[in-house]
Amino acid sequence: MENLTFSDSLLILIEKKDLANKQVYKAAEKKIESMIKNLELNQQSYGYLQTLEKLHQEGEFAQSITILADLENRIKKTQKNHFPLLLQKVEDFKDFLSKSISDEESMLQIEISKAQKLVAHNLEFFQATEILSTCKDRAVIAGLDKISKQIDTISQNFVENQRLQTEQVSYESRIQEGKFQEAKLGLEELLKIVYKNQDIFVPLLKQNLESMIGKLNKKIEEEETSIQKIIGEFHDQMDKSLDFKEPIVLIEKLVQRIKINGFSQFDDILDHLTQKITSNNQILIELESAQKTFEEGDIHVAEKEASQLLKQIEKELKKIPRKYSVALKEALELLNSEIEIALKDGLDTLSADFAEITKRAQIALDFTEILQRIKNYHIRAQRLGEENLKHQIIVLESQVQYNANLIAKHNALAAKYQRMDDFIQTLREINNMVTEVQSDAAVFDQIKSVIEALQDRVESDISTREERMRNSLQSIISDEINELNFSNASESLRGLRETAQALAISTFNTEINKFLLICQSHKNFKIRADSALVKHKNGGIMEAREALNDVQSDLSHHDGPVLDAMVSFVKTNYDAIDAEIKKEITDLTKDVKGRLFNLVETKKGEIAYFILEEQLERAQYFEAKDLITEISNLMKLCTLQFDPMDKKFRKKSKKRDQESYREEIQQTLATTTTKVAAKDFAAIEERRSTVQTILVKFDSQDQEKTPHFETAKELREYKSNQRVKQRARVIKPPKVTENLNNETRNSMTRARLQAFDRQANRPQKRTQITCIDCGFHQKGTTVVFCEFCGKPL
Repeated sequence: MENLTFSDSLLILIEKKDLANKQVYKAAEKKIESMIKNLELNQQSYGYLQTLEKLHQEGEFAQSITILADLENRIKKTQKNHFPLLLQKVEDFKDFLSKSISDEESMLQIEISKAQKLVAHNLEFFQATEILSTCKDRAVIAGLDKISKQIDTISQNFVENQRLQTEQVSYESRIQEGKFQEAKLGLEELLKIVYKNQDIFVPLLKQNLESMIGKLNKKIEEEETSIQKIIGEFHDQMDKSLDFKEPIVLIEKLVQRIKINGFSQFDDILDHLTQKITSNNQILIELESAQKTFEEGDIHVAEKEASQLLKQIEKELKKIPRKYSVALKEALELLNSEIEIALKDGLDTLSADFAEITKRAQIALDFTEILQRIKNYHIRAQRLGEENLKHQIIVLESQVQYNANLIAKHNALAAKYQRMDDFIQTLREINNMVTEVQSDAAVFDQIKSVIEALQDRVESDISTREERMRNSLQSIISDEINELNFSNASESLRGLRETAQALAISTFNTEINKFLLICQSHKNFKIRADSALVKHKNGGIMEAREALNDVQSDLSHHDGPVLDAMVSFVKTNYDAIDAEIKKEITDLTKDVKGRLFNLVETKKGEIAYFILEEQLERAQYFEAKDLITEISNLMKLCTLQFDPMDKKFRKKSKKRDQESYREEIQQTLATTTTKVAAKDFAAIEERRSTVQTILVKFDSQDQEKTPHFETAKELREYKSNQRVKQRARVIKPPKVTENLNNETRNSMTRARLQAFDRQANRPQKRTQITCIDCGFHQKGTTVVFCEFCGKPL
């Protein structure tokens, strides 16, 4: 026992106990029993110790501590009954466990330090988090709560650092977008947080923030320099030309840029630039007004307005040097010089110009230049005081403007029609415009021609689209509906209807809706017909015919239109199945009235009876009442020739003469499609005491249909089993009071018991768990450790 060999010691003690019992040494026997109990006690404690060692190897220190505490309490209660060696081993394991926990704690501290270095030096939060997660799991398994709490604290700090880094990255993206001021304020706020919580955030994160703020300040200085440069370019562009579009665009971009950057120090400068654009525009408007006055012929008024504007500009430029554009001042000076040298136009020149512009208006499609010249002629006529010519010019201007509006409307509708924008409304507007133009005398002939050409194009396109829609509908009917593919046909018809609505084609709406209803109503018929064909394929021919008959009946009483293809599909399959059933009944009738009837007439009822049983089942399935009656009568005649339930008859085949029995079977089967493949009877007689025949069934093409059977009995049993499987017949288990070992039954026949025994639902034996080390049988099935030796099961 010094080496804790409990099994050998226990066997020796049991032998000694048996010897003491035989020798009737009561005292020795009691002492040995006490030693056996002590040995079993030590063996159980040793089993606990082995379990602890296994848990220690797996790193389950927390569970080891709990089990070790239980073992120490157990040893404390019965310490005097435990072996010193076992007690020493427990103490050694306790010290070893403490050392292992200390080592594990040291290793975890090293891993934690490694994770902290990854974050402190490289900001590798993902890898550090994975290391901490692994250390957390190990600490939980080892029961190191202090380390676990430390890991939780460090993980939370990592989360805060990572969140701060994420915000820093977001501010980097804002810097990329040009939001410098917003990014600067955000980064400075983050740096304040870092300074306030330096024990949480790593120094590298603080350095990155400080570096990023320094770079941002440089970018802000560069941006301010760039804005100053753009302001100078603005003044230069204002001085170059009277077209202030580019300076306006430039100032708008500058305003947007400063708004994004958040540079509020440039707000006053932007206000001055905006005021400069406003004042220059105002002077430009007044310049154009003076120019218009000059063109109208009021030379003195124009000269007064131009001189006043020039004096105003010179006065303001003395106060603010770059308030007005240089180009604007030069334009005013040029206008003054033109006014001084202007001459009055003559009536003849104006009349000739008016006649020319009238001819151009009657052939042109672009009236922009014509309208500008007419306005000039109107001014000249007003200056000359010719009211009649002025009136003619006004009438022509109104007519040209009306035609210009019509051609603009035509161009807009043609573009919308080309893009198919708001298609139905566009077609309606085109028709209204054509109706309006046809009865209006103010419309020029060339404008009428252009509008009518657009109408002709629309009508041509409508006929083309209708033809395409008609071809698509016919294609769906022929390729999908007539092929009974109703799901795809419904989707195609819906898509076609949506297309027709988008193209304002209502010709086929009624027909499309009709076929959609047909698809919806015929889809169920198709599913039922397919289900019937599946039943036929799986062997349910009668069920398939009945299902197809129901479908035919429903089709005949259907309220809506019925597709000929659907009716033909159902009728064709129904006729094929019905013909197959009639053929089966005909073949069955010929077999019964021919071969089987001849067997009964020739007093071979014992052979015909079992075949008639099978044929009766087939006749009942096919619902052939006359044939059922015929078979029943033949079976009754067979029972007059022999008793099917007689045990002597079942053994009679063994006592028959071998040669005569073989000739009888061959003569009987010669009249059917069943062929006999006889073996070498001499060889068979050497191996068996009785002669057996292999029955092989062939079809019309000499292909084997059934497996090999050595006797007709085996063939009958095989067919009976096949019928049971096809009908899914389950035999109920017999009522048994005690067991199924042929001891006690409640009026159940042997055949019923045997039939139940062949099924898969026979009762299973109760399982027991046996220890592979000591062989002890456990009482329960959920035990983890052996109740005798304590070892894991």
